[in-house]
Amino acid sequence: MKGAAVSAVVAPIAITAAQQIGVDPRAIAMGVALATSLAFITPLGHPVNILMIGPAGYRFRDFFKVGLPLTIILFVVILVVLPVFWPLR
Repeated sequence: MKGAAVSAVVAPIAITAAQQIGVDPRAIAMGVALATSLAFITPLGHPVNILMIGPAGYRFRDFFKVGLPLTIILFVVILVVLPVFWPLR
């Protein structure tokens, strides 16, 4: 599933859950939006990657080698920066 489709499905659920537990729904929605955009580990994350994997000679492993560190770095950055701009309370 594409990130936009996942976001469209998960965001309303996350917003409702945030309202029920008493946290800022905007913070949770932003977390969902950022999390669904972290599709760097496989070429299946974006249609352009799928189109270029054959002609460019990339392998699945190439996306994993670059995508895993990038995903880890962005995960840490999001965990640090997200509460600064969108606190839960």
